[in-house]
Amino acid sequence: MADINTPTKPIHLQERWCSLISSEFYAQGDDEKRLGMAVEQFMDRDSPNLARLQVGFMRNLVAPLYNGYAAAGLLPGRREKRGLGMSSEEDAQAVEADSEREPALKFVSPVLENLQDNYKIWEARLLEEQVEEQRERFRYVAKTAALKALKRMGLDSSNLDVMVGDNEASAKDS
Repeated sequence: MADINTPTKPIHLQERWCSLISSEFYAQGDDEKRLGMAVEQFMDRDSPNLARLQVGFMRNLVAPLYNGYAAAGLLPGRREKRGLGMSSEEDAQAVEADSEREPALKFVSPVLENLQDNYKIWEARLLEEQVEEQRERFRYVAKTAALKALKRMGLDSSNLDVMVGDNEASAKDS
């Protein structure tokens, strides 16, 4: 578990390790490019997918393993009564009303809490990246369509970047 435990650390440590590992991956990708080889996914510094890598790593490898260890009692932590999502008094009344059912216990561990928190952080970053990718696609489609329309009408397209909101291209031209 030593090789895969960084997502279970506090976020500042997890991000630091993630940076170190991605630098190693990118160096491998650079070597692959230099040798004329196809660059493996997540190894290309020109197309970073760090958030996607972290979300997939946590979802498909780390979480199942650590949840298994927790279920087997092999992680530090404690079992607590699971609330029913109501106030403490309402929880107690609901449990008393259902005397045949024992209150469910949940395993609480700082390791699993860090994993869950980090997963949420990386998932939010992935969503932000996906939204930005969609914006970029929209800008490209809008710009391409506008160029074609202006060309068909025989109009000047020199101010197109300003018209479609491509601030980067406008700033470069200034």
